[in-house]
Amino acid sequence: MRKRTLKASVATGLATLGFAASVLIAPAATAGPIGPTRASGYLNCPAGQTAHIESYASGLITHGWTTGGGPNPVYDSAEYFQGWFGFNYTNTGAQNVSWYIEVDPHPGGEDTAYGMGNGANGGFCG
Repeated sequence: MRKRTLKASVATGLATLGFAASVLIAPAATAGPIGPTRASGYLNCPAGQTAHIESYASGLITHGWTTGGGPNPVYDSAEYFQGWFGFNYTNTGAQNVSWYIEVDPHPGGEDTAYGMGNGANGGFCG
């Protein structure tokens, strides 16, 4: 009886370890885009203030802006890499801008989750 209990305990222990390993190794169920991956707008800040872009996101995040218009505006940008959801701020240094936030997959991790979460994703004057 004792050998039988020991064998059953060892088998149960190995099965538990195998299950735990499969859960840790398995790809995330939420791989791919989660939430929006792009936002944009226009800011006309009062004198003495500049336009800021704020994002709460995970992935490769680009804050872009332009003070020009017309058919071929030139954009300035700042890039951030967030492995987990986090805040990023960019001060454009300009008073009137068209801005955008774009989130792409993690570099080398196209099967991971990325996107903008609930929170501040937009522009503000400050």
